[in-house]
Amino acid sequence: MMMRSNQRSARKRNNGGERNSKQGAALPLDIIQQILCRLPAESIISCSCVCKSWYALIHERPFIQQQLERTKNEPCQYLLQSRTGAFFQSLLLLDIHKERLAEISFKKMKLPTYPKLKLLAFYIVCSCNGLLCLAPKEKMDPVLICNPITKDCLILPSAKTVTGFERPCKSYHLGFHLDSSSGNYKVVREYTFTNNAASNFQLISVGESSWKVLSGAPDVVLEQGYETPIFWNGAFHWKISEVDHRNGNNSCILALDLSDEKFHTISFPEDERNCPRNYRLVDLGGALNIVEHNARFLKIWTVSGNKVGGFSIRLEHMYILCVPPRSLLQHDLICQLEEKSYLMQVFRWENGIQKCRLVKFCPAIARHLDLSIPGLPSLYRVVCFKPSLVSPFVASLALS
Repeated sequence: MMMRSNQRSARKRNNGGERNSKQGAALPLDIIQQILCRLPAESIISCSCVCKSWYALIHERPFIQQQLERTKNEPCQYLLQSRTGAFFQSLLLLDIHKERLAEISFKKMKLPTYPKLKLLAFYIVCSCNGLLCLAPKEKMDPVLICNPITKDCLILPSAKTVTGFERPCKSYHLGFHLDSSSGNYKVVREYTFTNNAASNFQLISVGESSWKVLSGAPDVVLEQGYETPIFWNGAFHWKISEVDHRNGNNSCILALDLSDEKFHTISFPEDERNCPRNYRLVDLGGALNIVEHNARFLKIWTVSGNKVGGFSIRLEHMYILCVPPRSLLQHDLICQLEEKSYLMQVFRWENGIQKCRLVKFCPAIARHLDLSIPGLPSLYRVVCFKPSLVSPFVASLALS
């Protein structure tokens, strides 16, 4: 009698489990989509393994677009790439607001046709809609477009397919962004040859089979190094070398408009005596800014206007920095956190070794607040990043 009672109880529990399972399965798909869309991108990828229907939903274009649209209203996160030890063994994803640091491994990066390609030699150029543009530091090829969350990776065609590209290259800059006029992701490359300071330009849309040579650029000298051009108002912007300024050239910015693939320059106002010196181009909240700073002050200039009505440059803010000059090597403004605070990366020398740290600069109280987050490397590169599910294999996936 006791055995029969236990069997009936077991059957009752099993039937209840089946009913709950059916009720869960009967949940409307649009409700499931709304729930999944609110999860972090990393968690969404894990949820795609639950069942075939969830996998299909998560990989559909409308869902990816909806998730991408939601990220536009969320605070920016930051990818950190260590500059010590293994150069590209993994990335660190930093959420400053939640004070959370997570590791993103590249061991499972999907490179089926290039199994011998070593990602250790690549550095992060920039990010757009959750996609990273990666490039080797000493060579021009190959250029990779990847999503570190989905592990999808696309290798762009070699630049050597361009006629006349066999000459040794001295330096180059890469830019990567979504062109809203065409809906395509595009990569621009500015490069110079040995014994020639003149800049050359190439452009490619992600998914195309070859690079296009661009002509018509003004005869200016761009700043050397690995500075990434800033994308603003539908165009890439490079800093013109201050050597040109001393030679009487008042232009400070070279721009390439992606809609018509034509170049133009932006100049300092002729009546402005206090033009910026030792400055960088920075994107602050979607605006193009000229940031001039040293150990004593920080000046932020804002660029406004367009090609038709003309451009203007005005001094927006000037802040006094309370930093001991001898202890400071360099500080870079990364982005604006809130309306009246900024994220800065401060570099110092300690016992002959270069190190860096992240600080929050609050002009209202004239203070640098250290962001003491355990696990940060001693020296690293910082890139603003918003995780997404966008695939590098689809050139027009994002919303314009």
